[in-house]
Amino acid sequence: PQFGPLIREWREHRSIPYRAKRIALGLIALSFAVSIGFFVPGWPAKLAMGAGGLILMAWIARIPSRDSPSGMG
Repeated sequence: PQFGPLIREWREHRSIPYRAKRIALGLIALSFAVSIGFFVPGWPAKLAMGAGGLILMAWIARIPSRDSPSGMG
């Protein structure tokens, strides 16, 4: 019941609901920021992890949302 609508949306339309996408992007940004700030030693590793987080966020952001306001994506 909790994840059924999200899974159905993906299977039928290959899209993510706009609210779920916003929450996912926010949580990714928060978790990567905390990890980089407190747990990852050294600047090269911090930069690599930051780049990985940005790539992940860009990949999720490019997935369409059928219910997005004003066709934003």
